[in-house]
Amino acid sequence: NEQQQQQQPQPQPKLVKQEVFTDFFGEPITFLSPHPSSSIPSPVEALAIMDFYIQGTTSKGLANTKRTKGGDEYGLSTLAAHSTALTAVEALQMATLWNDKNGSSCPMLVAAVISPIIATAGLGYLQRLDTLLQSTSAHFSPNTTPTIPILHPPLAPLQLLPLAQNTISEHLSSSVLTPREKHHLQTLDYLLQEKYDCAIEELQMLLITCPGDALALSMIMDLCTLTGNCKAAHWAASSVASYWSERTSSRLGDGRTSQPGHTIGTSLISVGFALSHQNNTSQTAESLAESSLHTHDTTLFSDSGSFCAGVASASLASLYEMQGRSSEGLSLCGGYDGVQRFNQCGYMYHDCILGGFYGGVFALDKDGAGAGRTALRIYDEYFGERIIRYCVRDSATVAVAGSGSKEQALSMLECMKAPINTRKEMVGKALSTPKSMFQSFFGGNDDRNSNNNKEDGDMEQAKETIISSSNNHSRSAEDVLCWLPPTQQLLTSATLLLLRLTLNGSITQDDQRWIDLRNVWIDLIESEIEVVATTATTMEEKKNRALFPMAFIASSLLLDHDDVSDFSDDGDDSAITELSRGLCLMGRLMCLGHHHHHQQQQTHAQEEEGTASYERNENEEMTLEQKQWSNVVQHFISAKTKANTGSTSKLLNHSPQLLRPIMEHALCHAAVLSNMYEHLCYARAVCSESVTLRSNCPEVWFRYSVILERLGDYVAAEDAKATSISLGSGEGGFVG
Repeated sequence: NEQQQQQQPQPQPKLVKQEVFTDFFGEPITFLSPHPSSSIPSPVEALAIMDFYIQGTTSKGLANTKRTKGGDEYGLSTLAAHSTALTAVEALQMATLWNDKNGSSCPMLVAAVISPIIATAGLGYLQRLDTLLQSTSAHFSPNTTPTIPILHPPLAPLQLLPLAQNTISEHLSSSVLTPREKHHLQTLDYLLQEKYDCAIEELQMLLITCPGDALALSMIMDLCTLTGNCKAAHWAASSVASYWSERTSSRLGDGRTSQPGHTIGTSLISVGFALSHQNNTSQTAESLAESSLHTHDTTLFSDSGSFCAGVASASLASLYEMQGRSSEGLSLCGGYDGVQRFNQCGYMYHDCILGGFYGGVFALDKDGAGAGRTALRIYDEYFGERIIRYCVRDSATVAVAGSGSKEQALSMLECMKAPINTRKEMVGKALSTPKSMFQSFFGGNDDRNSNNNKEDGDMEQAKETIISSSNNHSRSAEDVLCWLPPTQQLLTSATLLLLRLTLNGSITQDDQRWIDLRNVWIDLIESEIEVVATTATTMEEKKNRALFPMAFIASSLLLDHDDVSDFSDDGDDSAITELSRGLCLMGRLMCLGHHHHHQQQQTHAQEEEGTASYERNENEEMTLEQKQWSNVVQHFISAKTKANTGSTSKLLNHSPQLLRPIMEHALCHAAVLSNMYEHLCYARAVCSESVTLRSNCPEVWFRYSVILERLGDYVAAEDAKATSISLGSGEGGFVG
């Protein structure tokens, strides 16, 4: 028997073919395949799709719009998002094909596609995308032609989280991958475990060995923005700055660079220096960003044009806001030339955050005539019309979802289809008619006006046919990724801008926008709590882990977080807890988002008290209100004190432009309503810091004059008001 076993042929191990290619930035990518197969695309085709996706990720979607034009059916505002969705679906489909159970694998494809999404929006957002993608029936809509057609595409819906988990379990300890790929897989593993600080440390180690990895540099900037780790952003930018500066065009002398995507790398370094909020690095950050924008503007219409405008504009916007340069900031984020640089950055709502939040803040800081109306128009354009109105559940969405209850209805966002290029299709259909436009114009005895009317009717009929046919097919992955759910960063920016508009008096406290915004926050928290439900034990822990620090603070205006003991897992960051409690109390006093509920409570209380409520002394009622606003100020002061004295506080790590609507505007508003001398003095100290560090901002000086006037210092108040006017406050109004 032993001889027979020896004579029998032993099964030979599968020979794995290993091929290493370099991506757009010159970094190695390993492809493993047991045998040539015609069922999957070649490594060259897969690498091309991956390069397109990496360029789009690092440029915040600008490269996607330059390469693939999305549909304009819903206007130019959704064209950028659709372009990014097309590239994302192609990359996800390619990663699924190459990492399927057919023996072929390319782990870096999965890491490059999924890690940036978690770094920008968190693990809960990835799970929410999987839930939406699970109900899709196709990858592309019928009107879309993929860049690289696939003969046998996967029939199952695209699922991001299972794909990432399977890749980690099979290749995390692989010995055939390059060190760079191992770092990326380890980073993805940390992101799947919600260990964001460990992921940042892993990316830092990667940048030490591979300083030219622009994907890792972009991811670490997104993670630092999301978690508020400004020190890590500064270290990452400074550790690779010399590598990118050595490959600048000034070293070569002929206008070329030796590093592909050089302007993207320098723009990301500028973002890292801007996030650190240090005066000694702000000048360097501004110089790098302006140099990148100059290269972008000079190569705008060339084939080798730069894709750095969205990233560089974000860096400059942060610097301008920190220094109080409202005029330059409004030109950058609100002017026509400035908006043209980033309005095609449709990756994860980058254009909305840059144009909506910063554009609205700069308009209010400039404090010109009609600043409130301008900022409100900006809010409606970037947040209201494009995002929030598609997330509200009302009777229309109930009819679309085919459900009889309001709770079970899908949002309008979850029913939208990807736009199509109506301009291209209409022109094609109109020119395919028996008599074209030129034949009608130069024709014989037909009436010219009747021909023009017929042509207009043909165009309108073609448009109606195209739009109706696009809504007949079932939803695809392209539709889901085009109409993305709102991210925590987007809702945080919308909430803080709407707070400033309310304190400014541009809208009332019971505005419908607050109710819509509260509904969106509730929907986001409920969807992302499901991700941590398996490991969290209490509802408080679920809320804390579902929200990032700045989102937790901003949502406190509309949601009741005052029953949460501490924000962080170890309970050492009480500054965030104090600030959220103050905002929660402020939101209840102003009836933000739940005005009708407050009115019902007030009516019920009056019915119980009878006529006693009308006999209440007016002075006592004002005193009670002043005490409540005094408690709000106390929470703000306590948060600032604990943040300044605490060694591990996360509050000071966040961007000052996000905290300024709370720590300055909300605090001064509450101090004025409390009418307490100590609180007004503290508000004066806060304004003193602002007028010193942001002396070019007219709104700061005007707010300072209001506080000084309430303290009785009328001479200094008039001087501060005159300074505000000299800087442009009220500029552009009518004379007399």
